Amino acid sequence: MLLVTRFDDEVIDTLASWPQSYGIARLVVFSTRPQSLALALADRGIDANCHALSEIWDAAQYGAEKPSIPPSAESEVTDAEA
Repeated sequence: MLLVTRFDDEVIDTLASWPQSYGIARLVVFSTRPQSLALALADRGIDANCHALSEIWDAAQYGAEKPSIPPSAESEVTDAEA
């Protein structure tokens, strides 16, 4: 598993070389651009699970399940808060 914060041809080429170089079947990558990264790797024949960075932050903050907050509760301001 790795974190990719830079997205350019050099990074894509490096990632694309890893499965063969290190004998791994699938990359697991967290990125600021997971869909673009997944498409770029797929174009090179690389199987990768690409996830958004927000998934890491949510998991770190909330654990396995992110609590659901009703939309009305997010925007309410009580007299005590105002």
